[in-house]
Amino acid sequence: MPYRELLGHPLEIDPDDLPSRLTECALYPEFAERFADAFDLIDEGQHLWKKFYSHDQGWDPVASQVASRVSLMAFNIRQSFNSYPSHGLAKAIRDSRLGVDTKVVSDTQLVAALAIDRACRSIQILWAWINWIEGDARLGDLPHTAQISMAPPDIYLEMVNEHRATCPHLEIEARESAAIYMGDARNYMTIAIAYLNPDLTEEERVAVSRGAVTADRYARSRKGTLKSAEVRKYVHADRDAAICKKGEERKNATGTERGVAPWMFEYGFGAGLRTKQIYNILVAGGVLTRKKKKKK
Repeated sequence: MPYRELLGHPLEIDPDDLPSRLTECALYPEFAERFADAFDLIDEGQHLWKKFYSHDQGWDPVASQVASRVSLMAFNIRQSFNSYPSHGLAKAIRDSRLGVDTKVVSDTQLVAALAIDRACRSIQILWAWINWIEGDARLGDLPHTAQISMAPPDIYLEMVNEHRATCPHLEIEARESAAIYMGDARNYMTIAIAYLNPDLTEEERVAVSRGAVTADRYARSRKGTLKSAEVRKYVHADRDAAICKKGEERKNATGTERGVAPWMFEYGFGAGLRTKQIYNILVAGGVLTRKKKKKK
């Protein structure tokens, strides 16, 4: 899976030199801003570890080992913190059986390592989906795989998008998972930076951890459904545009709005949707006027 080899080595990632295997993907430009946000956060997290870096020798082996163990134990750390939030996030990390000495590492650096891990996983989720879509688009037409790979960029992108439209649920899942990971990453980075304040008491550090996580959970519970709806709307934009175009053509050809949606359903111009769904899309796109309910 893409980026799997870097998930356990958060300090070894170069945020200024994105992998060509990623940037050369046909769908990369569409998601470039999302990837940039994740790599920027990785850069910010690594900056908090800068005292362990030397231009001549690279990262201190101890720092690399600690950061790697935090990444590998991320699931257990989150489980522990969610179970005992009163202990604070930094303590949850130190008590997670990392198997390495963390005495030389600050609370800020430990939490920053966890933030970097979340950003890496956000990258992995999107990259894996992009690779799957493009690979499956090529495998879908095995006799012409070579020709598809050598097609002009715009033609190749069109073929990828056509295949992408056949499995929108996978895109929704990838987008939502990546967004959740980035939300966690930003949340942890907020905590890491707050820990830089030398005047914070242990109680205040715990309060910062609990407060940030509580706010994040509240935001998700209030906005999760809305985000899902927005993602679905975006994913189906091309499909809906095609339906509206065909509906407009049918309306102009017949000179009436009557029967447009049923006709599209009958002749297979509705992308597999039911007549009512086609009708609602045509209304939303301004092709048809919604019928007013008769008053009783």
